[in-house]
Amino acid sequence: MIEGIKQSKIVHQVSSVLNGVIYVEDVMYNQSQDITFRRLCFERTESLMHSEAPLSTEAFRQKKGKPKKTDSHASIGVKVVEHQILTTGFHKGVIAGLLLFSTHSKRTTKAGGLVKTVIIGLGPGILPMFMRNRLPSLKIEVVELDPVVLNVASNYFGFTEDERLKVHITDAIKFVREKANSEAVDLLIIDVDSSDSSSGLISPEADFVEESFLLTVKDSLSDKGLFIFKLFSRYSSVRRVVYSNLRTVFSNLYHMYVDDGFVEIIFAVKKEAPVELDEACEAIGRSLLDNYNMHPWINNVLNDSKLIKPLP
Repeated sequence: MIEGIKQSKIVHQVSSVLNGVIYVEDVMYNQSQDITFRRLCFERTESLMHSEAPLSTEAFRQKKGKPKKTDSHASIGVKVVEHQILTTGFHKGVIAGLLLFSTHSKRTTKAGGLVKTVIIGLGPGILPMFMRNRLPSLKIEVVELDPVVLNVASNYFGFTEDERLKVHITDAIKFVREKANSEAVDLLIIDVDSSDSSSGLISPEADFVEESFLLTVKDSLSDKGLFIFKLFSRYSSVRRVVYSNLRTVFSNLYHMYVDDGFVEIIFAVKKEAPVELDEACEAIGRSLLDNYNMHPWINNVLNDSKLIKPLP
């Protein structure tokens, strides 16, 4: 049994042509106060941290408030996947990073528009479901190459699509290139790990940090759009190459570390002028998060946002 886990159970396993063996696991950690978490695991990267969400009963959810119709079930007995909170450092860091876009978002929503968001990599669908539920100003498109991943997310993690959340089964680079030639994207998020660690990158795929793709990303973003991705490599030389490629394309770069410093999150802002982080932090509750500024989770977002610094 993996260190730190006191109980685990594989509830589903499937083989994918693109990703190999994928399995869904329910785990209970030594210090999780008897809360069960559902995890999506890829056998080829089983040593990495996995996306997960707590499982809760309907009784637990009723105490927190009546479930919305958009809340869907991924049931084993009476257990359902909780879509109203985030537990992984990267996902929480993404939400905190939205402060870098907050002022622009406020203008967009006041004009009656929606913040156009693209997420590359579906995984279990935890991040897009949270963003759809918590941030009503977003219109989200998820790009996923593997249809098996979509099936697993739908059947075991309660992922659902609607008018504000759509999935495209297609190549991400092609999708972003088409966006660059058609309509601007406000938020572009990459949430995928590398399928080939020979490049020295564990996350993201090496193609996603090549200068040619970064230029396409910049072209696809709106004037003050924001690009976010997880950078994870054990080699400082590899990270330096990524930084160099980023600086060639973007002049306004920020980062933060999560999960005890193991994972770095990169934020690239298209506009040239630096973001005043303190002012943006104060503004975040009045923009993307406007309808929720009295909720306790907003305090967590604001605390996490203090970890964001300019990339040196």
